[in-house]
Amino acid sequence: MKNNIKVLTGYTKLKDADAHTTAESIITGCSGNAAFNFMKNELTNLVSQKADYVDKLSHVKSGSNQDIVLKKESKANLIVALRVICTEINHQQAGNMVALLSSGAPLWANAYQKKDGENPSAVGLKAVAGVKATELKVKVKKNPTFLDYGTVFAYTLALNAVDDISLWNQMFETGHSATLTGLLPASKYLVSAAYKGRKGTALIWCSPVIVYTLAG
Repeated sequence: MKNNIKVLTGYTKLKDADAHTTAESIITGCSGNAAFNFMKNELTNLVSQKADYVDKLSHVKSGSNQDIVLKKESKANLIVALRVICTEINHQQAGNMVALLSSGAPLWANAYQKKDGENPSAVGLKAVAGVKATELKVKVKKNPTFLDYGTVFAYTLALNAVDDISLWNQMFETGHSATLTGLLPASKYLVSAAYKGRKGTALIWCSPVIVYTLAG
């Protein structure tokens, strides 16, 4: 199960606005990251493709049909560069959740969970520091196409994280938000979530997010 944890490598469905922010997240995460050893042109190529795409995208709103064509071509090149770098990330660190999260690339949702349940993966997970240094505020979006019975939030200290999310601390809520309490101040946590379905259906965990509690 551990080796099934990977980052996403296919980005063809990325919205225009998300393509360069995803690339920027990976560039920031991978630059100077001791967990990865890239060939020189792999990361620099992503940097240059992202810059070209940002430039082409900026001309689309008030531009011509040719500007739209150029933007599409640039986005296609950026997606190829993303696939190359993320394939290499998986090659070097597949199964190592902490290293994969540090890369800035999104985890392949449910790669660590069998897809034989009826539940969809929870979407829109957000986690922020609470009012107290021992709290985190978490929430997911309600899926209008799925009759869920609430949300299960899973959380763990990043330092002690195991790859099987089902082994993390869990809190069940009948709604879609919660306050996680009893946490350590000034600490890094990983948080995931799953919609609670009918009895007997598997929990399908979404990709974890990183969040910090406030200093005490």
